[in-house]
Amino acid sequence: MRAPVLASENLGLIVDNTQLLDAIETKFAKPEVTAIIGPNGAGKTSFLRLLAGITTPTNGSITINDRALGSISPRERSRMIGYLPQSPSLAWSIPVKDVVSLGRFAFGGAPGTLNADECAVVEQAMMTCAIDHLANRSSTSLSGGEAARMHCARLIAANTPIMLADEPCASLDPFHQHTVMQILARQAQSGKTVIVVLHDLNLAYQYADRCLVFDHGRLISDGPAKSVLTSETMKSTFKVDIIKTTEGIMVRPRS
Repeated sequence: MRAPVLASENLGLIVDNTQLLDAIETKFAKPEVTAIIGPNGAGKTSFLRLLAGITTPTNGSITINDRALGSISPRERSRMIGYLPQSPSLAWSIPVKDVVSLGRFAFGGAPGTLNADECAVVEQAMMTCAIDHLANRSSTSLSGGEAARMHCARLIAANTPIMLADEPCASLDPFHQHTVMQILARQAQSGKTVIVVLHDLNLAYQYADRCLVFDHGRLISDGPAKSVLTSETMKSTFKVDIIKTTEGIMVRPRS
């Protein structure tokens, strides 16, 4: 099945008289991992929320297969685009399997009401994220790494062709950072379009097929990750130097 085409054209966002995004034009049409990188306040999260349909642009447009995102019902949109927000939280303690089951909500499923097929999808998502042994644990009793994998499982359970994740590796130790990125990379390999906001340049270098670099609300670079993550771009955007190695990249303060 061909991946849906998610595109932005002349996209802009103004909040409280501040231009957060300006003239963003790009397209996502492949089953690949795209990393969105940039300094704090560059517009990364704002852009992801626009793609998810959570925020309405001030100007420009977002389309899926040439259909305006705003014209698509929330339920249909949720079946096309899965969204994992930054630092997701839960209002109350429920079992891990019920959190993951929420991924089926757009398809009519809810915790305690899933049929056998829906339960199988949820079970597979938990197995994919190696949390099936935690199914009956309280969601609020998990470690940071376990909680990150639980929320990834919820995203995977939705089985949407487009997956958006906002800093899914934040506050995780190196092992769990790589675990989460490996999970997302496998989703892309299975045919999903994965778009992820990252602050760790080395994770972007190792796992992303493509990188978008944002700075001051503008898209300043877009291309293959290993071509975009260059010393020149990193110096001008992040004020750091990078050294490429056989294993990835090293980042150090600008000399």
